[in-house]
Formats: sequence, C-alpha cells, structure tokens
Amino acid sequence: MRKVIAVFFAVFALQACVSENWARLSQTERGVWERCMMPIRATQCPASPYQGGMLPDVNQNICISNIGETFASLATDLERREYLQSVGCPAAIAMR
Repeated sequence: MRKVIAVFFAVFALQACVSENWARLSQTERGVWERCMMPIRATQCPASPYQGGMLPDVNQNICISNIGETFASLATDLERREYLQSVGCPAAIAMR
C-alpha cells in the first residue's frame, strides 16, 4: 500500500512539473526530449536495486523529471541539445 501511495504522489509531482518552461518549447524540442529520455534514464537515473514488481521506480522518475525541468529551463535550442548530450543522450538523437 505504501508503494501505491508513493507512486501516486510521484505521478502527481511529475504532472506538477509541467511548467511554463515546457509550454514555450516547440513540438520539435519536446520530441527530442522524448527520444532522449530512455538513454538518459539508463545512464543518469538507474533503477533502484530494491525496486521490484510492476510499480515504477519513484526515485528514477524524480531523477528524470529534474533533468527534464533543467532541459526545459534553458534559453536556446543549442543549450538544450548540448545539455542533453552532457547527461547521456547520444549526439545523433540530441542534435536532430
């Protein structure tokens, strides 16, 4: 039950992170983020070793959300793409 409650609050927190920064991003930039999310999650936000079952890893979701918010807060497309590369997104994806 505690995990279910934790997941609920993590999902709620992720929804709350949709800020004005995300609103100003172009559809192209949002697409770049979506393609980069999995490689970044694998390199920067590994799953907790104790997490099991079908529930998402709350710490992993918070980690990727924080990286996403930093990405969205940067001023230019070039800054965002360079940031994505610095946190583990392959250049072929980040520079599309």
